[in-house]
Amino acid sequence: VIFICSSLSYNTLGKYDPTTDTFTNLSSNVSSFSGLVEYLTYDPFNRLIFFGSTSVSRFGQYNPQTDVFTNRNPAVSYSLSYLAYDSIKHLVFYGSGSSDNTFGYFDPATNTFTNLSSKVSSFGGRVQYLTYDSFNHLVFFGSNTAGKLGRYDPAADTFTDLSSKITAFGAAVQYPAHDSRSHKLFFGSLTSNKLATYDPSLSNVTDNLLFFDE
Repeated sequence: VIFICSSLSYNTLGKYDPTTDTFTNLSSNVSSFSGLVEYLTYDPFNRLIFFGSTSVSRFGQYNPQTDVFTNRNPAVSYSLSYLAYDSIKHLVFYGSGSSDNTFGYFDPATNTFTNLSSKVSSFGGRVQYLTYDSFNHLVFFGSNTAGKLGRYDPAADTFTDLSSKITAFGAAVQYPAHDSRSHKLFFGSLTSNKLATYDPSLSNVTDNLLFFDE
């Protein structure tokens, strides 16, 4: 089943079943969310769907098995968005599109939020476009600020600024994706016709950046 959300209409959620070619509107289930349902991620361990929002202090949880929605809204003054699921620690990491150097995670086991913003205070931009590297067990993130790439290690609880590794890219790092076969990180940019790859296993990655300019 494919779950669908909307960045244009509040409290909008649906699902599409490819096997039966049917769509089900779940918006009534999330009517109490009071925000845009965005940035979905799936927790296969707890079998839950989590979503953040560009709306401030909005974070939700939907259980497909019981068809139950739960508000998990934290008492914060920023948005929780760009989610990534950590399959080892079973945590949902989030960034923010409304506040610089904002980063943290939600623990489904304890229903608690942990703010890690102090860990990424030197990043110098908004922590956005999160992706999880399941091979190296790392969280990578880009930013709408040009030339920014960061990495957080959940096991060591450490942040590494990788921006100096990608200076030749010359654009905002957006929508990264982890390739589970080559274990490389691919990312593009909305502001430029570029595609790049970063290999976490190499110390010098400049020569491994690939550019496709139109």
